[in-house]
Amino acid sequence: MENRFFYIEEQTALKLIAQCETFGRNASKCGTRSKAYFIDNFVVLKTENILVTHTRTFKDKVPFDEIIKLLYKLKQQGVNVIPILGYSYNSEKTTGFENRLGKIEYAKGYIIQPRAKGREMWNSELFSDKNYVLMQTQTLASATEEHYVKFVADILTIIKAGISIDPAEENFFYDESIGFSFIDLTTFASINGLVIDEKIITKYACMPYFKEIAQLKNLNPQEHKEISIYNEIIFEKCKKALQVNNLNFKK
Repeated sequence: MENRFFYIEEQTALKLIAQCETFGRNASKCGTRSKAYFIDNFVVLKTENILVTHTRTFKDKVPFDEIIKLLYKLKQQGVNVIPILGYSYNSEKTTGFENRLGKIEYAKGYIIQPRAKGREMWNSELFSDKNYVLMQTQTLASATEEHYVKFVADILTIIKAGISIDPAEENFFYDESIGFSFIDLTTFASINGLVIDEKIITKYACMPYFKEIAQLKNLNPQEHKEISIYNEIIFEKCKKALQVNNLNFKK
């Protein structure tokens, strides 16, 4: 394994990785190609998606190093991204392909990050739980307009930097003290940044809005009314945040 620890002491990082090996399948969260282990104030991600080769854009550089440096820079600028502290990967076993962008290779390994504050904006596994939906729509409706404005501003900054945002609900966190934050920012969409597509920005900006109300069962009329009211408040805050950031609302 090759270790590249930027913002964490090597001894601490190796200890965290060893703990993950001990936990084995008992991960805190599981995705399609990754597992997350929550250890104290850290998250250790066991993944297959560490970008180690991108010949056209990076030549001799390790692309993931550049992502880490950029995320740290954005964090220093006040953007609510969760930085990557370091990683360890198997440099001898990679999977990849070649296309018009050149040779692209990914490796298996571990990514270490600090824990995000607050909780997931939405946990899709709980979408059928009406009590959870009631609680979360109320929480997000109570979020300040300033938090929504910064949320959209941060989305714009991340995209302009060329970092890819995965729009899964679990990749956005909300904390009452700092607002919205972003996790799973581990790939480049473009090294030169992206053209701002207002429809895409609208999609991201409206992530707090609960779209699955029709799927909820056993809602009584009062509960349906409450969720609808909270949703309307969320929607209006999202829409205003777009306008404050000089963007038109695009359905």
